[in-house]
Amino acid sequence: MQSLEIKPYGLCDREGCINAFKTNVQKYFTLDEIKQFEEWLDYLRSASSDDHYYLVKDNGLIIGCGGFSYRKQTKETTMTWGLII
Repeated sequence: MQSLEIKPYGLCDREGCINAFKTNVQKYFTLDEIKQFEEWLDYLRSASSDDHYYLVKDNGLIIGCGGFSYRKQTKETTMTWGLII
């Protein structure tokens, strides 16, 4: 039986999200964007981050991740790094 789980991103999910990202390189992302994604994941841990990032696990394996960012000053919401393997 498959077990899908949606949960907030945590530091322990970093490598799994990067691996999922890499499955999308060439088709949806460039090699240069891997470093940008890694730096952005590190930014998520900062106190200044207003971003909300989630991941989808299938039987413990990260199969997707994505989120949104809300900027109070401009009242804008944007999608952030959404992907599925």
